[in-house]
Amino acid sequence: MTSFGYARVSTADQNTVDQERMLRQAGCELVFRDVASGERASRPGLNEMLASLGHGDSVTVVRLDRLGRSMLHTASLVDKFRNEGVSFRSLNDGIDAGTPAGGLMIGLLASIAQYERELIRERTTAGLRTARAQGRYGGRPRAIDGPLGKRLRELIDRGFRPPEIAKQVGVSRTTAYKYVQQISKERSLDT
Repeated sequence: MTSFGYARVSTADQNTVDQERMLRQAGCELVFRDVASGERASRPGLNEMLASLGHGDSVTVVRLDRLGRSMLHTASLVDKFRNEGVSFRSLNDGIDAGTPAGGLMIGLLASIAQYERELIRERTTAGLRTARAQGRYGGRPRAIDGPLGKRLRELIDRGFRPPEIAKQVGVSRTTAYKYVQQISKERSLDT
């Protein structure tokens, strides 16, 4: 039964010293930390802590918002802790999942996270519907065929380079390079 602490700051010019001090004072034996900016930033400290957790361990954070990237992420982590027999507490928020009040807070957090999931699903569906109405469809790009494909193949066969092809066809150089690469790949598969 190990007591883990987790500290996180959002930008490189901040530090975790105060959080780490509070976690050690709260009895944490091991403290993991991350300096991350942005929602998708790498979180090696969190990943290492999660890999180290076992039944009977505990996780402590200074504030609830330090644990997850979003309410949804935080709720899923706390739910994971509960399912794995790991206790959880947040010092400044007064949440201790092992108490009735803490259990209530975790339940509310899970409800809010579920609500957030449903809102995201609803917005995604509405966005896809709008995109389709405007003639935009997701998925894999279509094969290069029709008049554009014929013209591209003709220019490649005549020895034109991608920058020249871009000017001739009216696409960006990057797009021309992608087309040339795709056509070359198709041809190598045909042989």
